[in-house]
Amino acid sequence: VGGIYAATGRLDTSREQFNAALALGPKDVQTQLNLARLDLAESKTADAEKRFRKVVEADPRNLVATLGVAVAAGAQGNRSEAEKWLQKARAEHPESIEARLALTQLYLGVGDITKARAAIDEAAKDSPDNAAVSNARGLVLLAAKDLPGALASFQKATTQAPATHAYALNLARAHLLNRDLDSALN
Repeated sequence: VGGIYAATGRLDTSREQFNAALALGPKDVQTQLNLARLDLAESKTADAEKRFRKVVEADPRNLVATLGVAVAAGAQGNRSEAEKWLQKARAEHPESIEARLALTQLYLGVGDITKARAAIDEAAKDSPDNAAVSNARGLVLLAAKDLPGALASFQKATTQAPATHAYALNLARAHLLNRDLDSALN
C-alpha cells in the first residue's frame, strides 16, 4: 500500500504505511529499501544513505542498496564515496547495466571523459542492444567531441527504443550540432 501512496505523490502517507510494515517485520529488506527511496525523494540523503547501508550490512551483495549508497553519497557531494560504491556494484554484479551506466554518469558529471568512455564501452560490449547504453554512449561521445560517433549511437538508441523521447531529443541535438536542421526536425 505504501508504494501506491508513493506513486501518487502522497509521500507522508506512504512513509506511515512503510513504517507500519517495518514495525511488523523490522528486518524486511524491501520495506527498508522503500523507506530509503522515500528519503531520497524528500532530499533526506543522509537518512537514505544510513538506510541503504543498513541493508548492505544485512545483505552485502544487494545491488539496489549498493547503488543507493552511491546515489546518496553523490547527492551529498561525496564523489569518491559514490565512485567506491559504484565500483563495488560493478565488481559484485558484472552483469549490471545499471552500475555501469551510473559510473558513466558519475564520470561524465565530473568531466572525466576517459573513465566515462571506458565504463560505457564495457557496457556496450556486453549489451550492444540496450537502448539506454546506446544513448549514454552517445552522450559520452558527444562530450568527447566525436560528433559522428555520437550521432550513430543516438540513432541506434532511437531505433532500439523509438518511443523514448529523451533519446530522440539527444539525436536531434546532435544533428543541430552537426548543422543538419532537416535531420534534427525529422
